[in-house]
Amino acid sequence: MTMNLEDLGGESAEPIGGLATKVWYAKKSDFAVIVDTKKMEDEDPDNVAASFEQLMEIEANHEFKTTKCFKTIDFVQETGEVKTKSIGTKRNKLFENEVTIEVAGSKSQNLGFMRAIKNDDLIVLVEEVGTGNIRQLGWSKYGASAENLEHEIAAALEGKNSAKITFKDKNLGPASIYKGEIQVVPAP
Repeated sequence: MTMNLEDLGGESAEPIGGLATKVWYAKKSDFAVIVDTKKMEDEDPDNVAASFEQLMEIEANHEFKTTKCFKTIDFVQETGEVKTKSIGTKRNKLFENEVTIEVAGSKSQNLGFMRAIKNDDLIVLVEEVGTGNIRQLGWSKYGASAENLEHEIAAALEGKNSAKITFKDKNLGPASIYKGEIQVVPAP
């Protein structure tokens, strides 16, 4: 028996979830230029999207100030997730994007990371396992923030010793797809 497969517009024949185990982050103030997605309407016709893809994709590189770049933190496999929901009233909708990760251990580096980012406006990037898409929280007008910073050392020896961190933003659409370079070496 032969079965013909048709493209119905899905991601792949076997779509999978999950995030790779690295977060790239930088303070919004570390950027000289943050590139945003194209708009639905704008006075400048070059800034208007010609397709649904252009409403969601950031094609150009963000530019850092001198000596600044993305930093990374690794998280526990299969703990990272991206959630998006619409918020606001009728005719006034935005999207709230959320990335939650779990960082193993109670090293002073991990705890210091939590302390350092607690009040910052951030640009946060994560990679989808299935598609390889780099999803971005935060944009030029509104940075992402660390909303939940929880650390737990369980009573049981086999229990958790980890930090759960949730980044959130409010944006015009779901977390954008960043197609630019991820600069992890400080700008000269």
